[in-house]
Amino acid sequence: MVWGLYSLPFLFPSKCVDVTDVADYLGKKCGGWADSGKAYGMLNGKWIGIPVAATGGLVNYRVAAMEKAGHKEFPKDLAGFADLVKGMNKNGTPAGMALGHASGDANGWLHWALWAHGGKLIDKDNKVVVNSPETAKSLEYVKGLYDNFVPGTASWNDSS
Repeated sequence: MVWGLYSLPFLFPSKCVDVTDVADYLGKKCGGWADSGKAYGMLNGKWIGIPVAATGGLVNYRVAAMEKAGHKEFPKDLAGFADLVKGMNKNGTPAGMALGHASGDANGWLHWALWAHGGKLIDKDNKVVVNSPETAKSLEYVKGLYDNFVPGTASWNDSS
């Protein structure tokens, strides 16, 4: 058994121990499982992992820096977000999101970028499908953001 973040058990489901008994016990004791917990922990009706946490993808930003970059409100789409990041960099207040050695923070926003472009790591049949045009689009998008980040984000880790 291992402890890992996100959908790690789905990378090697045949190697996972059936932990349905543990999940059932915890579900009864703690008031049941949310659908998102089931999605992260179950495969074909059995539990292959126990979700340990769920976090929201929050973005902290300075309203003045956002407005100086030409945005009256936080963007609601990918193009607007990329434009905001470029504008903030141009104004000397670059954004930055962890890459590289940050197993939690980096995975969180990079999964968002992948999913926002229609990509995925595995399909419903547990086949690895990360090598796709959607993944390529998400990587191009991330590269565009990275080019406008504060220097050093590739070296940040989860404590940065």
